[in-house]
Amino acid sequence: MSSYNSLKIERVNFFLFGFTIFAIVSNFVLSAYYDLPAIIEKNVATEIAFGQDVDTSIKTHPVKDPLYINTEHVYKIKKGDTFTKILTSIGVKNEEANNIAKEMERIYDVKNLALGQTIKLSLQGKDGGRILSGSAPYKITVHIQDTVINGVYSQDKKQYAMKFAQPALNNDRKMIQGVVKDSLYRSAVNAGASPTEVANYIKLLSNEVDFRRDVRANSEFKMLVSSKDNTKDKKGNEGGILYAYLAVGNKKFEMYQYKDKNGKINYFHSDGRSVKKSLLNKPIKYAKVTSGYGVRVHPILKYRKMHTGIDYSAKIGTPILAAGDGIIQKVEYNAGYGRYVTIKHNGEYSTLYGHMSKVDSRIKRGARVKQGEVIGYVGNSGRSTGAHLHYEIKRYGKPINPSKAVPNVAAPLEGKGLMAFKDQKRTIDKLMNKSGNVRLAKNNTSK
Repeated sequence: MSSYNSLKIERVNFFLFGFTIFAIVSNFVLSAYYDLPAIIEKNVATEIAFGQDVDTSIKTHPVKDPLYINTEHVYKIKKGDTFTKILTSIGVKNEEANNIAKEMERIYDVKNLALGQTIKLSLQGKDGGRILSGSAPYKITVHIQDTVINGVYSQDKKQYAMKFAQPALNNDRKMIQGVVKDSLYRSAVNAGASPTEVANYIKLLSNEVDFRRDVRANSEFKMLVSSKDNTKDKKGNEGGILYAYLAVGNKKFEMYQYKDKNGKINYFHSDGRSVKKSLLNKPIKYAKVTSGYGVRVHPILKYRKMHTGIDYSAKIGTPILAAGDGIIQKVEYNAGYGRYVTIKHNGEYSTLYGHMSKVDSRIKRGARVKQGEVIGYVGNSGRSTGAHLHYEIKRYGKPINPSKAVPNVAAPLEGKGLMAFKDQKRTIDKLMNKSGNVRLAKNNTSK
């Protein structure tokens, strides 16, 4: 009987020992479970910096804590995504996600985010604390391309106040300013500009100013240049010039850079009117007019006939430029115009370029072109007595006089685009006004 009792006691002790081990292991596992997400979140938040590129949204979402929303996210837009859907996918409750998206929409077009575009999100609780799942973040920062938008929850208004963040001022920009002495080019170079910066500045203002005729001694020039990006991008945009100013006599010209949500750079006047406001009335360099617009005796047909364009005499092979941004409508050959190209600029205006020797290899029907881009070369094809360009501007399909017409083909900024431009303009004005944050170019002759 005593041996039976001893065996029973041993079994009880074994059971108690096993239960104790189980309790210890369970406690360890549960502690690790609740502490691990915080450690993971901290590490991921450190490793996924907003300046880094992440290939897929899978990499951007660390292991989810069942209790808290992760604070840092990098998300690549997929088909069917909306800003509200992105927010709810990271743990923001639907009501708050809709609230944030609605306020974002007031200043930024989040409904048209491009497939593959990367959005970076940073969330904070009140006083920088963590955010419980299903709760509303107190602060949110949204990075889309180069645009940064901050939002803070207002308890009184029960909504988020969203506004564009002001970029930090730094020394990567320089102000070049001075007064023209013998020539603008030499004066600007002496003031600290590089030859490329001067060329970009002249090209930018060339739609407004005839540099050979109008610019004289004592004309004042000024440009704010980003030294980080003073070369053209792949599409030929002058990314380095943030601001350009020229005073000629009583006339003043100034232009601001605007980078849209897709990263495309364009330039506008201070009120949002496009710099590329008009078609070129002379889409060719180093040429002279040999026949104007109007009725004339045709040099080959020998009878009076309406000449619906202007003829520019030039050497065979001289580049022909697109008179404005647009879409190639025709690349054809006929007996009259010979080898010719037409460009549709908008619903109102189109241009025609005739008697070409060759069309540029990139120019195909449906291709997009920018103002000043080479589309072909001067020739003598078709009904022609010598090498020249026949150039026409048409309004609603009817020819008009290119020497008198100044068609406005670029629409001014409106709505959210205008708001974003004004915000960037304020930043540029701030950079120019804070001389301590913008280094003056060396050898500045304006002093």
